[in-house]
This record gives sequence, C-alpha cells and structure tokens, in this order.
Amino acid sequence: MKTYQVRAKRWEHGWELHIEGVGVTQSHTLWDAEEMARDLIARRAGSCERSRSGTATGSRAVTGHGTAAAPSWLVRRDIAKVLNVSPQRVSQLLRTGT
Repeated sequence: MKTYQVRAKRWEHGWELHIEGVGVTQSHTLWDAEEMARDLIARRAGSCERSRSGTATGSRAVTGHGTAAAPSWLVRRDIAKVLNVSPQRVSQLLRTGT
C-alpha cells in the first residue's frame, strides 16, 4: 500500500491540499481534508489507496502559539483534527489555557 504526503495550505475559503505526486484539491476544513485527499488519489490512481495527511506543520503552528492564543485562521474543528483530539477538548484547552 502506497503512502502519500499531503501538505495543507490555508487560504481564504478553506484549505488547499497539495498531494505529492498526485495534484491539488481543496477542503473547507481540516476535518474533511483526509476524505478529500483520498478521493483525489482514488480518482487519479483509478483505485482506492490509503493516504496520510501531513499535519506536522499545522500542529507546530498551533502548539507554537499555545492553545490559548491559537491563530485566528484556525477554527476549533481544524485545531482538533491537527492535534487529534475532540473539538470539545479544544474548547476546554482554550478556556483553561493549558
């Protein structure tokens, strides 16, 4: 099974998903980014192959600012996806600042 590197780049309407060796697609949130990337890969490859989202950059952006001062361009669902926690947990973290 092949693994694909996906780089998510923020833009005014959501996220551009640059899939190495495949192309570019878009999603409104990071919550649905993996599904959109998989769909493009499947259409381009002609079969359903597994992909892996590269979220390290997004994770560094969030943790680099601290959860209490998360970048305004990240919505809670996107922060949850990047950090692999629930949106409810993000709300807790933002409230407590821990």
